[in-house]
Amino acid sequence: MNFAIIAAGEGSRLASEGVATPKPLVPIQGTPMIERMLHIFERAGAKRIVVCINDFMPEVREFLENFQPAEGVELILRIKSTPSSMHTFKEVSESLKGLGRFITVTVDTIFREEDFRRYVEAWEKAPEDVDAMMAVTDFVDDEKPLWIDADPRDMHIRAFLDTNTPDTRFISGGIYGLSDPCIDVLDKCLAEGKSRMRNYQRSLVEENLRVEAYPMGKIIDVDHEGDIHTANEFLSEPAEAPAKPEPKTRTRMSKYRIAAISRAGAFSPNHIGNDAAILHAVIDQLRRRGCEVQIYSEEQFATADITEEVVLDMCRRDESILKLHALEAEGKLVINSGESIENGTRERMTLLLLGAGVPYPESLIVDTNANALPRLHELGFEACWIKRGENHSQHKEDVSFCRHPQEVQEILHEFYYRGIRRAVINRHLPGDLIKFYGVADGSFFYWFYPLEGHHSKYGDELINGMPQHFHVDEEALKENALRAAKATGMEIFGGDCIVSPDGSSAIIDFNDWPSFAPCRDEAAPAIAKYVLKRIREHYPRTRRKEVKK
Repeated sequence: MNFAIIAAGEGSRLASEGVATPKPLVPIQGTPMIERMLHIFERAGAKRIVVCINDFMPEVREFLENFQPAEGVELILRIKSTPSSMHTFKEVSESLKGLGRFITVTVDTIFREEDFRRYVEAWEKAPEDVDAMMAVTDFVDDEKPLWIDADPRDMHIRAFLDTNTPDTRFISGGIYGLSDPCIDVLDKCLAEGKSRMRNYQRSLVEENLRVEAYPMGKIIDVDHEGDIHTANEFLSEPAEAPAKPEPKTRTRMSKYRIAAISRAGAFSPNHIGNDAAILHAVIDQLRRRGCEVQIYSEEQFATADITEEVVLDMCRRDESILKLHALEAEGKLVINSGESIENGTRERMTLLLLGAGVPYPESLIVDTNANALPRLHELGFEACWIKRGENHSQHKEDVSFCRHPQEVQEILHEFYYRGIRRAVINRHLPGDLIKFYGVADGSFFYWFYPLEGHHSKYGDELINGMPQHFHVDEEALKENALRAAKATGMEIFGGDCIVSPDGSSAIIDFNDWPSFAPCRDEAAPAIAKYVLKRIREHYPRTRRKEVKK
């Protein structure tokens, strides 16, 4: 088999997030992405590997010029800055045409080697009338995924879609098994002015080529700094083993059908990969326990007919929450509930936590077109935090630190002109900042110092500085978190807390379905067990046979 690597992109999103290493050389498990891919190709029986890189990353060129391929493998390096990935593909295709079937992969695509080997074998053995075989995945963490409409009987691809439908499950994985007829279509696409690989894939179908989908397991696209962490953790996990039989007390649960709803990218700023990773880790655990889990993006959830009896969701959109309410009204079990997600908005959360006696900063809730200065002076506020009140945060500017009241008034005006009508002002609390994660029955609880683990979304954690390691009363912290969970109705939760020098603590933020990033391996099975427990509680034993159909 012959292979190609598309590696001529700029990696601008990684660079903007502080990753100075050229994208192809970003290490995954200690090995540059491009080197890892070259070795995988070699072990998959590569005869020729063609790589196209841009001409403004000399480090990548130097690395490849010094790379020694395995014996019998020809490495061809093409150096050219191209306007699009499809133009890069044109560069590598020049060295592959006429050689039979080949596989092209974008350099930032991360997958398990054993999954890729099975895909290579499937493409090698595919019937002669199959012109292309695309690796696809049901792991959706891309901001703009390309959805696959395939015939479930033979995985023949009927269309490539920018938006999903109730019948679409997989997205393109950035791995393309192609043949000579596909190169002919490429030339036609370029002549017509097309430039994106997704438009090229559509053209393959439009030209009546037979294109098949191959589900290849989890595939991660490294576009953001958080994706690097996700990829490292994914490859560190053991490959999924065959599901073990459940104890007899759980066999009735094994047929439950669960709808898992991922979070829209707008509500995972800088954390798309991490948020997706915990959901998929929990899904893996539920499937190992015999559950049938159908994955929906939040966009797909809007139009899908949800027939599953259990909904496991990370939703944030207003229309999604309305649909969750409707599903609960039908009697379905929803975790987290629509109401609890609404309770995570700053204004409602503030009122609920204070009303429940949860330690929380002194706060002021205001209209953004109001003059808050008199009230701030009356309360003696100096340094404080201002947060959008009526909806979940989507941008860095939705939570701002203010050193004096005059700065608060300026930000209130900015909120108002952005269409934000309500704001919460919290008194700033000095002390050690910690983050925590848990589930509502207390069976799992974890806390840590985010700055010590380089766990930061926007850098706001630096305001309180490096931790002084004041005494943490873990039992009190857990008790307060569980009280907050009860007050808001959140069953899977996370939050932030300030520990003062005297050892007292106060929760400063509380939210549904956080990333669990530093404790994902421990959290995923615990969350799955909690979900199964809630199913048993929600559905009486006499109804279980009916529900699991």
